[in-house]
Amino acid sequence: FKLLWHRSLIQAITLLARMGLLSSPKTYALVEHGQAVMTRVSIRYAAGLALLMLGTMAGFFSQSLHPFLRSSNTSKNDVVSLAWNIPTASVPVCSEWLKHEGCAKQEYWYCSKDDGSNQYKCCCQEDLWLSQRALEVPAGNIKGKKTVLQVAGSAGICIGEDQGHFRLMDCADSLKRTVLLMVGSGPIQLASKPEKCMEALQGGAGIEVHDCNAGSPQQFQLTEGRSGMLMWSQGGNLCLDIEGGAVVKGSKMVLVPCVFWPKKPSQQFQMATPPTPKATEAQVAKAGKSKAGKSKPSLFCTSIMLWWTYEVELLKEHLSHQVGIFACDEWAVYSNKTVSLGSKDGKQLQSDVMNGSLQCKFGGKAHTALNTPIFRRFWDRLIENPKSWRNDWIVKVDPDTVFFPDRLKEMLKVRWSESHGTPGYAIWLNNCQLGLHGPIEVFSKQALGVYNEKKDMCGELAEDYPQEDAWLGACFKKIGVGRMDAFNLLLEWQWACNERPASRDNRPPCFDRQVSFHPFKSIKTWFRCHRQAQKTEWSTPLYPIGEPPSAKNHHHA
Repeated sequence: FKLLWHRSLIQAITLLARMGLLSSPKTYALVEHGQAVMTRVSIRYAAGLALLMLGTMAGFFSQSLHPFLRSSNTSKNDVVSLAWNIPTASVPVCSEWLKHEGCAKQEYWYCSKDDGSNQYKCCCQEDLWLSQRALEVPAGNIKGKKTVLQVAGSAGICIGEDQGHFRLMDCADSLKRTVLLMVGSGPIQLASKPEKCMEALQGGAGIEVHDCNAGSPQQFQLTEGRSGMLMWSQGGNLCLDIEGGAVVKGSKMVLVPCVFWPKKPSQQFQMATPPTPKATEAQVAKAGKSKAGKSKPSLFCTSIMLWWTYEVELLKEHLSHQVGIFACDEWAVYSNKTVSLGSKDGKQLQSDVMNGSLQCKFGGKAHTALNTPIFRRFWDRLIENPKSWRNDWIVKVDPDTVFFPDRLKEMLKVRWSESHGTPGYAIWLNNCQLGLHGPIEVFSKQALGVYNEKKDMCGELAEDYPQEDAWLGACFKKIGVGRMDAFNLLLEWQWACNERPASRDNRPPCFDRQVSFHPFKSIKTWFRCHRQAQKTEWSTPLYPIGEPPSAKNHHHA
């Protein structure tokens, strides 16, 4: 309307000038002003129309790319939680939903009550999950063997990854080396993190570690089949090179223009078979045995049992199946009265006694048990137990935690490979980026020794940390016990540590590569999770993950 008004005004001024009622200079000034206003209005009108069209297109593409997404909100842990409307339950739809949302709702986590929703089906109906076979990555015609990328002519120097950067390192380093899945071309994957790949940044500005996908930024090829330059498939003339040109371990990999002739040594690579360990598995197993015949590292696993609750029957069932803490090298269950747990080899097994009440109040933001006084007495009781000092690690596990001692041993062996999982110094494992969570607590016997010497220094912390897990973490920090983050030590429901309650391969949570899962308070749900976890297989080592779960890595722990 404003544009039409100014156009009519200019026409009227021109008519008055022709009738001699306005002077020429006055007419020129008014017409010039009116045309300027029209120009500004026209520009604003065009800009508004363009913005309207862009908004419409964005809305269209948003709906096309996310057909199941309807709204979003923020959870109590400041993590974006997506609200999905699943029109139908199918393998691809469930896989996508599990990837972003997971079985966070109580009914979905336990599969305890079918509410008729497709979300419940995705979490609890087995034929809607990706099978283990479907998750296996094809290996071209290498007969199933992944190959490492070795610098041509070098003595066992390969491309690897360290702290988010690609560098040269020993080909025998199974934790850091990269592998090429196909013959001569395809994604370059991290050997110990199969979900992570090398990706070229936009325009070939560099290379970084990203979640693997089928996109062209992750496609590389060897120019001569099994050897030659590693060319970025999308870049046209960009290849991997060694920064500085020297074939030295630790040198950084960069993406630069390819040099076809004469051949540049720092751009020449070849496919190679990963080095075979010098010792056989039998030799390693033999070397990993202590004088007492225990498998190194040895674990002393323990629980506090509330004798008036479901925990008694749950632990009895664990003992009868030799799972959970009862699969450790040695174990102990504590309560404030003697409780029979069952028998083994004709011997009656029962709980150990710790004095004092096991009842406490609940409070705090999460309304959790204010149980620091109970566990201070519990740690004192462990100090008195000889089992604490003849094993390498102490592991406290809540009865409703599905725990796999063999996975913990594997993780410890990977971290301290030369000493078979025994660090020889005081250290504890942090299982949550928000601070230690109590379902599983792991520390070396040396850490218990430091605690025994300096525990009086932690007395004043009880008022500020009424929950035992928060108090223990604060105490270890105060008395100088080292900490190692291992966020795949524990997977909890309801985004408790900002992790996504589903597995990395988009199946229900208990299929994930975790040491423990929490909570499962009934015999049925506990063993259901245990059976699912036992079906999970992987070929790469279970290394401790220190990268906090976030939107960047899809909240993987």
